[in-house]
Amino acid sequence: MQKRDSEGRIIRNTKPLFEKEPIVDDCLPCIRHDKKVCSAYLSPAQKWRLGDCPLATHVTVMIKEDSGKKRVGQQKQTIKR
Repeated sequence: MQKRDSEGRIIRNTKPLFEKEPIVDDCLPCIRHDKKVCSAYLSPAQKWRLGDCPLATHVTVMIKEDSGKKRVGQQKQTIKR
C-alpha cells in the first residue's frame, strides 16, 4: 500500500536508489574520493579485489616492451621443381 499525505497525494521515497560504500585504504591517495566515498564507483572494494583500480590516479601502470623481435605466422616453404 502506498503512503499518502493529507491531500491524497502519493508520498515517494526520497532515498537514492543505490548507496555508495566507503572507500578502502588503497583509495586514500586517490583524488577521486570525497568525504570517504568514491566519486567514480559505488563499491570501490570490488574494483581493488582483483588488482589495481582502473581509475586510480595514484597508480602507474608499467608496460614491459620486449626488445627481441618475434616472427609471427611463418609457414614452411616448399621447393617447386
